[in-house]
Amino acid sequence: MGYVEHNINPENKKVGDCAIRAVAVATGLGWNVAYKLLSEIGFNLKCAMSDVEAVEEALLRCGFSVGKIKVPKGSSRPTVAEFADEHPNWYCVLRVANHLVACGRGNYVDTWDCGDKSVYKYWYKPIH
Repeated sequence: MGYVEHNINPENKKVGDCAIRAVAVATGLGWNVAYKLLSEIGFNLKCAMSDVEAVEEALLRCGFSVGKIKVPKGSSRPTVAEFADEHPNWYCVLRVANHLVACGRGNYVDTWDCGDKSVYKYWYKPIH
């Protein structure tokens, strides 16, 4: 288990669409529907569709819960790879520095391997 290289962008473009890709993969909505959802939410909230506020609202609408990383003093934040491995029974969107990535079933899915990046926040939904 671990990194799965996949670009859900329907044109296979490598553009600044990590929020769309992460939401699309984690929710199963697909890129086009995730784009429309984030665009509508961003418009209504008067923020960018890739802003954390818009992403969070989209994920909450899709039944996800908000998680927070609590780091004991002297410890480090989990990496994307560690988080995915430790939570194989959740679909998640993970927030790392300047990026969002989807994970589920012990894997993280992205166009590049961000497995060594530290997780700051996450949204999760149990896999049934």
